[in-house]
Amino acid sequence: EPVGHAFIDWKGPNEEPMKSQLQKSAAVEDLFVKEPLRSQGIGSELMKIAEDTARQKGFSSIGFGVGIENMQVRKFYENLGYKDAGFPEITVTWPLANSQTGSEHCNYFLKKL
Repeated sequence: EPVGHAFIDWKGPNEEPMKSQLQKSAAVEDLFVKEPLRSQGIGSELMKIAEDTARQKGFSSIGFGVGIENMQVRKFYENLGYKDAGFPEITVTWPLANSQTGSEHCNYFLKKL
């Protein structure tokens, strides 16, 4: 039974200005670990596999939006070597049930590979 997943967009970031400025960057669209299994190294291992795969495919960096107010997630990625790339704040949206959408204000984090 799957315990988590990492979805990588090999086309890179979808949002500007990252899209036009990060030509050789993969984008993490989603990283998820089931609630009872979090903080056991699974997310770190998924990110390591994503980084290794991106590097093998010739990407020079990997990045994603991190919720401005989500300090636990920000710390997780900072511990893995990711840094705020200095781009303006972005709003990330995703589909929910019943044709609704969720959204979050984010900073773009990046790691050189």
